Amino acid sequence: MTIMKPNQTGASHTVALLIYENCQGSAVSSLVEVLDIANLYAGRGEPLTTPLFRWLIVSPDGKPVATMGGIDMAVAGGPAQVPAPALIFI
Repeated sequence: MTIMKPNQTGASHTVALLIYENCQGSAVSSLVEVLDIANLYAGRGEPLTTPLFRWLIVSPDGKPVATMGGIDMAVAGGPAQVPAPALIFI
């Protein structure tokens, strides 16, 4: 796919990443990086006023989650505590 113009829709797509105890932290950070790169390409290297994607990291109970490697990941809350996303990754 070739992106010809920067994002001109003016709307961001909110994505929620639902994480859980003992998840792989690298899987979470890899997905965030993919969304960040998509924003970069959507702007053709220019900073976007409105990014194509925004993301929230959430957990089932809204509390921080310990990853498989023992790293605590902060979350924005639980699914019921954040605005409804366009897409949820589990």
